[in-house]
Amino acid sequence: MAVAAVFALWAGLAQAPTSSVTWDAVQYYLVASQLAAGQVPAAEAPYVYRLGLPWLVAQFWPADPARGFFLINLGCGLAIAALLSLWLRHGVERWPVRLALVGLFAAAWHGPIRYVHFNGGYVDPPFLVLVLVGLLMLQAMRHAARPSQVAAFTALVAVGALIRETMLMLPAAAMLLGNPLQAPLAVGDALRRMRWFFLVPIAAGVVVIAITHAVVVADTTRSFFAAALQWIRKPPTSYLLAWFTAYGPMLALLAFDWRQVVADLRERQHLAGFLLLCAVLAYFGGSDTERFVFWAMPVVYLLLGRSFERHRHLFRSVMLGAGLVVAQAISARIFWTIPDPRLDAVPLGANAGLGERLYSIADRVLVIDNFHWNLWSSFGSQPFKLVRLSLYVAVTAVLVWGLHWQSRRGAAR
Repeated sequence: MAVAAVFALWAGLAQAPTSSVTWDAVQYYLVASQLAAGQVPAAEAPYVYRLGLPWLVAQFWPADPARGFFLINLGCGLAIAALLSLWLRHGVERWPVRLALVGLFAAAWHGPIRYVHFNGGYVDPPFLVLVLVGLLMLQAMRHAARPSQVAAFTALVAVGALIRETMLMLPAAAMLLGNPLQAPLAVGDALRRMRWFFLVPIAAGVVVIAITHAVVVADTTRSFFAAALQWIRKPPTSYLLAWFTAYGPMLALLAFDWRQVVADLRERQHLAGFLLLCAVLAYFGGSDTERFVFWAMPVVYLLLGRSFERHRHLFRSVMLGAGLVVAQAISARIFWTIPDPRLDAVPLGANAGLGERLYSIADRVLVIDNFHWNLWSSFGSQPFKLVRLSLYVAVTAVLVWGLHWQSRRGAAR
């Protein structure tokens, strides 16, 4: 929690908010204002259906929805850090490793701790709070589930469906809680081992979503299916870049330890299911792929922590450890804030010096002061996106090679 608070304080001091109300925030602020005025919500789909957070904002900040969204999302970001620390105890033994993983979450420029200071008008932070609470509840139901636990989980899913319809991913993945997929795969045995009672929270979530659809006036010009069809053309290179943008070169550890990562997911198949659902939705769900990929962070950070603990001896190499820390810090943009989307660099004149030209290239790749859209895998300059992806792949490959080299060196001693 203290680590997250430090990053939140730094972001609050250094990060300038976006210069205007844009993107999803327009719709969410509109719905909150309409609810505060006692009007029927009327806005663009699917944002108008997500009534939970706008309703809460309307109750306490009716005249200033932007302020309400910011404060609630900031508080939720800090709550996520605390819940993530609790969640990681179910698989990561050493507290310094858990602390470092919470630090990774807090440092992410697109994560709730920092991004909310740039643009607070979105609903991901409370959604992630409920996801982590739900995962902790599922952990308690791994071996047996009492009716009271199922009822509490059902209530959680119903509330989550008011925040984001994607809350249904959690009970859908929970049907694999008993690890029904065993080798050799027998379909009949797998079906018998499925936790079918999780259809109850799925049904509750569907009912809530149906009610929200019935009580609002939705502009369906850009429906979910239209967005999916629009972004089905998303290049695989952009999708891969989104994963690197979301988690950084730390993914090298999972690539190096992939056999044990697969084994971990086989032992917790509901987490594998949730990871898969997030991955699929990130591809088809729209343009902010990094944010959607980041929804899987409880699973990804758990896997990273377990992999690190298995191979922590390899990081006795100062060069390997320092290289990973520096690369991750650059990826998380520890040294830079999020630039204003309306800013763009002035083209260099013919008399520009070598230093200015090199800085201009670095600015486009690292997005230091300008070129906001180059931050995102679905926007910006395609050539510079490929440059960024190439750098990520190269750095990750070097880190994986370094881990293998250290492993062989240790085995030879």
